[in-house]
Parts: sequence; structure tokens; C-alpha cells
Amino acid sequence: MKRTKEDLIDNFAKRHRLKTKHDPCGEKIVPGKKGESHIFQYDNELLGVVIMPAPNETRTWNSAHKAFLKAGLTVTLDGDREGIATFDPGNKEQVRLAKKYTGISSRRKATSAQLAALAGYRATRQAQKQSDHVQVPSEPQRAILEAGRPHLSGGFPTSERVVGVRQSMKRAA
Repeated sequence: MKRTKEDLIDNFAKRHRLKTKHDPCGEKIVPGKKGESHIFQYDNELLGVVIMPAPNETRTWNSAHKAFLKAGLTVTLDGDREGIATFDPGNKEQVRLAKKYTGISSRRKATSAQLAALAGYRATRQAQKQSDHVQVPSEPQRAILEAGRPHLSGGFPTSERVVGVRQSMKRAA
């Protein structure tokens, strides 16, 4: 069975617990966190890594380039501050370097103890009601509000202000 282009990047992402997305050209990639760096499918057997750091990271490509050559990655594009290299997805050292210099980290996998602790927390937690957060006015506050005095926010309650405006408009007419 011949591999399709999507199979290799999908299998790689699943094996390493990574997210994929489509770039503006429609290619499926594993996006990195350093600038526009990402991992993409180069051909049916190799993956490619694009190192394109943010403008303020001037030495990223130089250090990545040296590490890539030392680990056996093939550099296909060597720019001043960015580059592309290809690697074998089965080589752990090459995968580690590609993920390191693109800023890609695998999603954590919860242990059974962590899942049990989370389930216990969810079981004991009660749903919060909005009434839990309502502040009941104290006696002096209730006395002021009930006495018909202006509210601290700028006058009487809204209904009394609307009635007052309507009455003044009738007088003016």
C-alpha cells in the first residue's frame, strides 16, 4: 500500500501527541511557537522543518543549523536567518531537534492517578449559583434606599427618573 502525503504527517502528529493545522496554502503542518516555524511533510518518506524565528531572535537559525548538521538532518535551504531541513520521522534525535528549534511540545498525557484526582474534585464541587454572589444590603443601606433618598449612583432609581423626565416634558409643552 502506497502512503499518501497526509498519512506521514498525521501519523507523526498522533505518535508524538501534536496538533496539526492547515497553512494558508492548504498543506497540513504542525505549527511551532517560535515565529513562523513549523514541521511539514516533505515527501512520502521525510518530514521537513522550517525554522523562521521572530525578528528579534537573530541566532536561532545559526544554532539550529549547526545542530541539524551534527545530527544528520539534510539542510535544503540555508538563508541568513531562516532555513529548511529534512529529517527522518523515525530518528528520535532528529525529531527531538526539530521539535526543540520550532518550539513544539507534545501534549501531556494524564496518568490514572491524575484522572482519579480530577474525577474526585469534580464530584465534590457544587455548581455555583448566581445567588451565591449577590450582596444583601445591610440595615443602614436598606433604610436609606427605602426612605426615598437619592441613590449613590446618581439620583433616584431608574423608574422614578423616567417619570420625572416625562412630567417635565409635559410641562414644557
